[in-house]
Amino acid sequence: MLPPRRNPCPESKRGAVDDAVRRFQGKGYKQMQRYVKARYAFEPKTCWIADRKEQLGFQPKRAWNRGK
Repeated sequence: MLPPRRNPCPESKRGAVDDAVRRFQGKGYKQMQRYVKARYAFEPKTCWIADRKEQLGFQPKRAWNRGK
């Protein structure tokens, strides 16, 4: 099991990030960031996207600095 993330997605931003994750589940993080920026006027961090993907049951990309 992976350790918890140091920078989880803030509560106020979860709805927007969840929308992007569900809409672009097989696409890249940059596409999700562009969608959120155009629709919700902020650019989510990639760690927020990965956090929400884990919470929603999707497989996030593996970060180089995460444990085995």
